[in-house]
Amino acid sequence: MTRKMSSRTRDVVQVKNPRSGHYVKIDRGAGKIVSHKKSPGPYKGVPVASTNSVSRKLSDKETLVVKSPGADLPSDFVRTEYVSFDSGFNSKFNGYLESLQERADHYELVADQLDGNPVLAIDYLKRAFLISGDDRLREKAGALVRRESLSRRAGNSVELLAATF
Repeated sequence: MTRKMSSRTRDVVQVKNPRSGHYVKIDRGAGKIVSHKKSPGPYKGVPVASTNSVSRKLSDKETLVVKSPGADLPSDFVRTEYVSFDSGFNSKFNGYLESLQERADHYELVADQLDGNPVLAIDYLKRAFLISGDDRLREKAGALVRRESLSRRAGNSVELLAATF
């Protein structure tokens, strides 16, 4: 007898946090970090995902649209998370707000794992900063520019422009 995995189970994956060395379980469907493992080693029975597949799923929900209950979303907002302004609005909106710090933490985690791509790492640090306002993320971007010797490039280079947030 074969067991069929539910779509909910398939959307839960894990990635290793390079700062702590521990694994983080992520629900890609909900776009949230579910748990942080305290003990060493990966979770049992949870697939290890590449950072790119996790970040692609989460990046679909950076913008929130509030719409009236009967309204259709324009085609340019199809991949945007939305909340209907109805009786459940407060609960749904507060849930979205509560998930923002987790999203910022995830973007910082992704940036930390992008050793070979400083431009993309800076972009994820910028996303995390825009959500959290944490000046430490600006400092990390500056340190990345210095570590990768990007400051020797032209002042209008993509890397230096990206790091000025």
